Amino acid sequence: MAAHVRRNVAAFASCTLLFGTLALGAPAQASEGQPSSNAAAVKETSAAQSVDPDEADPDGNALSDDSGVYWANKDYVEVPNSKTAKMSKKDLKKVQDTSDTITHKLRVVYFTKQGSEPSNPATDAQLKEFFETGSQSVSQYWQDQTNGAIKLVVQDITRLTMPSTYSCLNSGGDNSIDNLWSKAFSALGNPGDREHIMVVWPAISGTKCTYGLAGMPSNASLNNGGKVFAQFGSDGQEANLSRNAFSHEFGHNLGLGHSHGVYCKDGNGELDDNHECTYDEYGDFFDTMGRNDEGGIPQISTSAKDKLGVLGRTVTTVTATSGVRQYTLESLDYKPNKNVGDAGLESVKVVDPTTSRPYYIELRAASTDWRAPGYWSWKNSPGMAIPNTRVGMSDNGPRAGWPAAMTSDYGVRILRIGTSSSQGNNPLGSGRLGQNTITMENGTTVRNVWLPGEEFVTRSGQVKIKVISVSADKTSATVQVTLPQPTDKTAPAIYGADDGTIEAYSSFDSMAGLTARDDVDGDITEKMRVWGSVRVTVPGTYVLNYVVSDAAGNAATAERIIKVVDTTKATLQVPADTNVARGGTFDATAGVAAYDLVDGDLTAAVTASGTINTAAVGQYVVTYTVKDRAGNTTSATRTVRVVDPVTINVPAAAQGGDQQATGQSQTRTVKALEANLYQATYGQAAVIPVTITGGASSGNARVQATIGGKALQVSSVSQGSATISVPTGLRAGKHSVVITVTSDALAKPVTTTVNLKVAAATTNVAVKPKSKTWRAGKKTKLQIAVKAVGSVTPTGKVRVYVGKTRVATVKKVGVGKRTVTVKAAAIKRGWAGKKVAVTVTYTPSKNFVAATSSPVKVKVRK
Repeated sequence: MAAHVRRNVAAFASCTLLFGTLALGAPAQASEGQPSSNAAAVKETSAAQSVDPDEADPDGNALSDDSGVYWANKDYVEVPNSKTAKMSKKDLKKVQDTSDTITHKLRVVYFTKQGSEPSNPATDAQLKEFFETGSQSVSQYWQDQTNGAIKLVVQDITRLTMPSTYSCLNSGGDNSIDNLWSKAFSALGNPGDREHIMVVWPAISGTKCTYGLAGMPSNASLNNGGKVFAQFGSDGQEANLSRNAFSHEFGHNLGLGHSHGVYCKDGNGELDDNHECTYDEYGDFFDTMGRNDEGGIPQISTSAKDKLGVLGRTVTTVTATSGVRQYTLESLDYKPNKNVGDAGLESVKVVDPTTSRPYYIELRAASTDWRAPGYWSWKNSPGMAIPNTRVGMSDNGPRAGWPAAMTSDYGVRILRIGTSSSQGNNPLGSGRLGQNTITMENGTTVRNVWLPGEEFVTRSGQVKIKVISVSADKTSATVQVTLPQPTDKTAPAIYGADDGTIEAYSSFDSMAGLTARDDVDGDITEKMRVWGSVRVTVPGTYVLNYVVSDAAGNAATAERIIKVVDTTKATLQVPADTNVARGGTFDATAGVAAYDLVDGDLTAAVTASGTINTAAVGQYVVTYTVKDRAGNTTSATRTVRVVDPVTINVPAAAQGGDQQATGQSQTRTVKALEANLYQATYGQAAVIPVTITGGASSGNARVQATIGGKALQVSSVSQGSATISVPTGLRAGKHSVVITVTSDALAKPVTTTVNLKVAAATTNVAVKPKSKTWRAGKKTKLQIAVKAVGSVTPTGKVRVYVGKTRVATVKKVGVGKRTVTVKAAAIKRGWAGKKVAVTVTYTPSKNFVAATSSPVKVKVRK
């Protein structure tokens, strides 16, 4: 069952109850960090222990048997161990995503006393603003402290009345706070997970109950529910510390204990048995689970955040690893959303390897504290100046009193979570375990912060935390954490050192695919070494030995056998199938070569089998074989045809007859100009006759011809003859005609080349004036026509002359007749009374011959 945690009002110097003064009046103000004579401070006292200790987890943390971690909620992860590391987009989105927010339902019960009703009881709207909707509400505070992991929603508000005889005592049957809860439970039922009964009691004159009380489970979790009691003012409205009280008591419902101050006679500053340690149960002025009676509500410390499972969600944090490491911290901001997702580091967690106890390092500064302007605007600002030095209050155990004053200040703080075995056997143990600030003690001073040069050593001696430097404004500090290297007697392991077989001349990396891992050092593949080598060019068996050692000197070895084999055949190059003229000679070894990757040149080892009779026409097959030293055999065959000698002839036939009339053409045979040179004319159809003699003249012979790689039209072979058509559009100039003959009787094609000259097409041009009489200074028209021999249209320019004077130009020659206008200015007045000769000249493109028309006489008049 859960313990009750109470909150009473007491003066700094005495235990006198001053509840009426605090709850009914304005808050007392402190001067120079010390309380005034009538100052009141909120302090909790321990209720009678009614909780069974968590025997499975004496530290009071929400641990399962196999968890091995110190937080209950495992939904949040820490940032990688680097002072400059930024959260990944994925982690940052998770932090900012409200979809994982846990909703806690508040069932508010507002009590009044019959006959003593408050003058101005809080309305439902005021209660909802107080608990849920207000910018300084209890819900907003816990949303800030968990960065949205939880939020509080008012489910309903119930109003109950107590008898006029009720006196609201901490205990005492019908007059106890437990009676209020019992009344609330009767009306609403017991609270479940994430459900809270929030009892509000106006501070009625004459009642003497504590300022705040709450149930506290032994395990911390964001899913816990519970019961809370705290007071409003005597008028029925919230008092200046009501929000502090409800926020604090709600933390108890989640499983958070108090945040203490500590003193130990040995100067260590860490609560532990047998070291004459004492404590101030509320001695931490920087945690809402400690002392928060200044009008504002401080944030919870990083140890409390970790206990709730939101450390990595609310700050940028790392966990120290073994060895000596330095970390640069930035001050913890009151608003957690200013801590996460940036490059700054706000928390270092250190786990003692001997006790498994976690320690937390954080930095507090005035500029980012809740006391800074703008952080707290409700009702009144914090009244206690920092630094504050006071004599610690007596504890509740056998060791009362502080031997030295304790100073609370901004700077580097070291904290830990309390355990039942480290409280000096005082009543603070068991279910009320909280967070302890570890104080720096030197015999005359007890301080909750650590200065540059000071070093804290855990009682086990395994952890050292030293402050290296702190900036003047306390917003940045460098700390050094020393953890022992773990004792390592386990050898690393080598993976991937399997035996294998590889082909000769293939690539081989003796380290490829091998890894080495150590249980402490992690991946140590780079430290692995290998002895031995593998000659991939020489088949055989090779042994490789691997060795790797971890940082502790533990070594691992592995042996690996690699076989290099030769299963690749030699490359055998044999000439293509060929023809041999009957009566000729044939060398079967000519052009044959063999090469092997391992043995090298094996040409001399090639054997040829098969008989070829060059005196008899026919088809023969030669088989070639070569074998390397590994016994790999390569074979290839070649076809040889013995044929009668094959010739390709182009007869020296002359073009028959004269040219046809202009504009017409007929197919003609190319003209032989000289040996292997033939002529055709541009624009006129022509053929090249071909005759084939010898072994290819029969047996389905085929003729192919190309000019510049472009195929020409060829007729079928008939009785050893075929014709090749010369395109009429083949440009004027010299061309090479490649003639190829294939036949079933041939093993390979027979080719010859002839030269073809294409002559330019001849043309003629004519002119016909529209009139035989022109007038000087007046334009006139005439018709011109340019024609070419063949089926092509001439291209080029035409110029019109009168005598030697050019009078007109036609840049593009078309088909048929064309009308040309001679401008007036071109017909000179000096020609008047004379007969002049009109001629036309044709300047062709390269495929045509130039031409000039016959002159035509015209008479020029004035």
